[in-house]
Amino acid sequence: MADEKDTRRIDSILSNLMRTPRFGKAVAGRDLRHGPRGTSFGVPLIEQDDGGFLIDMSAVRVFSGLPGFVSLLARQVLEQSRNSSVDVLVQVIVDPGTTAELAALGVTHVVVYARRPVAGYLLQDQEGFVRDLRLVFDAVQLPQWGGLLFPRAFQKKEEAEAAVLFPFHVSKEAGQRHFMLVEHDREGRFLRITVEDGAQSRLFLKRIPHRVVTDIGRRHYSLDIAAMAEQIFVGIHHECQNQQHEYIEIPGRQAALFELLIASGLAAVRDAAFSWSQETAESLLLSGGATFVQLLCKVLVLLEDDVVMQTLSDGHCIEMLDARDHVYIDLSRKGARLNIAIGARRKRPDMHAHLLRMPHLLACQEAARPDLLQDYRILLIHHTTSEVLGFVRALEASQCASVTTLFINYQGVVPDYYLEDILSLPDRRFSFHALQRVELRDSVAGAYILSRQYSPLDRLARLDQALRTLRGGYLESMRLAAGHLFFREAVAARKEGRKLLLIEDGGYVAPVLNRLCRAGLAASTALEAYAVEAPEDLPDFLPLDAWLKSIVPATFEHTANGYYQLQETEAECGGLALPAFTIASSRYKNIVEAEACAHSILSAVESIFNGLGKCMMHRNALVLGSRGNIGRFLFRTLKERVTYGSVCGLDLKVQTAREETFSEFSDAAALPEGLWKQTDLFLGVTGVSVLKKPFFERLIAEGTARDLFFASGSTKTIEFTDLLALIEECSNADRPAIDGRPVRVEKYPIKDPQNRVLQGHHVQITFLDGETPSASEAAPAKHLYLLGDSMPINFLYYGVPGEVIDGVFEELFSLLKGVLSHYEKGDAYPPAIYALDRNIDKNGNGSPSV
Repeated sequence: MADEKDTRRIDSILSNLMRTPRFGKAVAGRDLRHGPRGTSFGVPLIEQDDGGFLIDMSAVRVFSGLPGFVSLLARQVLEQSRNSSVDVLVQVIVDPGTTAELAALGVTHVVVYARRPVAGYLLQDQEGFVRDLRLVFDAVQLPQWGGLLFPRAFQKKEEAEAAVLFPFHVSKEAGQRHFMLVEHDREGRFLRITVEDGAQSRLFLKRIPHRVVTDIGRRHYSLDIAAMAEQIFVGIHHECQNQQHEYIEIPGRQAALFELLIASGLAAVRDAAFSWSQETAESLLLSGGATFVQLLCKVLVLLEDDVVMQTLSDGHCIEMLDARDHVYIDLSRKGARLNIAIGARRKRPDMHAHLLRMPHLLACQEAARPDLLQDYRILLIHHTTSEVLGFVRALEASQCASVTTLFINYQGVVPDYYLEDILSLPDRRFSFHALQRVELRDSVAGAYILSRQYSPLDRLARLDQALRTLRGGYLESMRLAAGHLFFREAVAARKEGRKLLLIEDGGYVAPVLNRLCRAGLAASTALEAYAVEAPEDLPDFLPLDAWLKSIVPATFEHTANGYYQLQETEAECGGLALPAFTIASSRYKNIVEAEACAHSILSAVESIFNGLGKCMMHRNALVLGSRGNIGRFLFRTLKERVTYGSVCGLDLKVQTAREETFSEFSDAAALPEGLWKQTDLFLGVTGVSVLKKPFFERLIAEGTARDLFFASGSTKTIEFTDLLALIEECSNADRPAIDGRPVRVEKYPIKDPQNRVLQGHHVQITFLDGETPSASEAAPAKHLYLLGDSMPINFLYYGVPGEVIDGVFEELFSLLKGVLSHYEKGDAYPPAIYALDRNIDKNGNGSPSV
């Protein structure tokens, strides 16, 4: 234990040192300035005061069509060398259409001459000869060497023309016997390339004004940089026309670019983000693309240089100057993204900006002691929203020793800047993970694996394999992932002598954990069940209960769903094993947040309806859980929206049906036939699967509505479990049938018509009535729209507005702060449920008996 305390003390000292001004990046950058870094372009990288580097590529030229031209030239030389017994002389025309930049230098032909013995050498190393020719033309594009051959073109009018000599024969690695002398005959308008034996040369070089190329080892690729730039320009131009300021390139669309990056040592890069300023966009749209393509060419050429790539890999930003244009290049997301910002620096990652959007949480965090969480590791399970990132930032500001976050990703797209912000945090203290849905042909629900968007998965190989083996639905996959991360964190916390806190939204871990403890399960068995390697010092038969009580002082729950699960666990198991705190019972959540959530649910549904050409006013809706916190607001709001339809509710709290236009019923059996047959919109906010398989079979077979819409507003995917099971059963059956009638089941994605974001799936069920599928195109069909794939629909967009969630997280942080204050004073909390505004206040004052 003494060693653990020493480790914690050292960690604290290091953390404090890193925060002091003398260790700031700007100061360090000035203190550690070095001289210019040489590059293969003959232009240096110059270190700047901010730690970045500047390179001026204004004088560098990039020739299009070079790979093809060099290939043609080499092929003709080698063919003559193979078939001729005399000296080789090859003349190739420079086509302005394919090699425009070379032609613009006034070159109409390229001539290659080699004596017969030298031609024989070339045949022995044909690949080497092609590589050497490419190096020659690479050098011609640089002001250092091209300026000798074409002084006027490279703005070196005061210098006389000179030949350029490439001494390939002196390179020990290459093993060539030849050198190449390149001369420009201005009157004849051609380039002469003489290939000569380095040991027995007949050229009298002293009579030929020339310079020797000293950096012939530049790496190059058989890629047409100009063609690649043209393709990228098309994508950027398209986004500019759509008033966007970012374009993302991926390997599937631009394989050549990523081939170049991999060869340059950036194998971890998964995408390249091109961004541009408003001024750049205006110039691009008004003036066309020739100049812009040349700018992109120079950017891509930079990526061929070893020094440039090493500088990027070291975490520095490189500013490329090209006349008046500025381009900023850097890596982010732990090296997984290459950023190329044209005209202005890209917005830097800023986790604190998320916290600034939440003034109540910020004030609460600032009022706490600065080192509130330095002795704690935290596993956070929550949604991928700006508000959750603000909460992570609050934990960081409280010096939390480690935060591992498992994001609850239902549907929708995670904004790029969220990923930039979270992956800017240090790996030593922060890791972020989520599940990724995998579409399966035989399943509507799909399966889930670990997402590759977030933190590296090197340490989660066991979990990754376990999820792939499971091929499970969302809930079971999330519980496996959450449990694995929890036990990993528990092992790490015990090793460090710290405590572990669980903060979750939805009851993925705490209810299951308490059941395992109350069942007397051994700690080693629990770790094995969740694919976690047990530490060597863990006794085989140590009860999980006893092991966790020394590590986990409390768990914290956010939602009513998790709260109800804890209550069920407590009742069925005769108590809990760990103190469980929840804010799900707070008056603020059950009134203010509930109303905001109801409006968010309807807003999300209407957004999808708009893309489908539907509207709310014609719907006949059924609210499942109409007496609940969210349901009552849904029910009330829908009454005003369905002007040409109807609304009814289903809730166990309803004793008798209301004899009104808008009715509520206690269960599905009480629904009048005329009502359920016409219902076409089902909104579930109960947290359980209320409607069963027989109901859905009758609805599909006998209902009068052709289109049926299903949307969930509660956590996880359990509102329409029986419906999903029915669809799965029909999809996998050899002879699918519903209500005894043969059917054909087809599945299609629902995508937003503007941004193509996946919004759920459309399941078409066609009744065949004994006909063959090919002859049943006119058969009656029902169309089931699983909005958000039956996951919480509001998280397809923005969840609940941050203005409301700010108050929720303020309550959560206050409770966290209050509980830890009591815990560190020795005020024990017996294992039980502690519900905000029920038996405790938000400072943790109270007891289970209150």
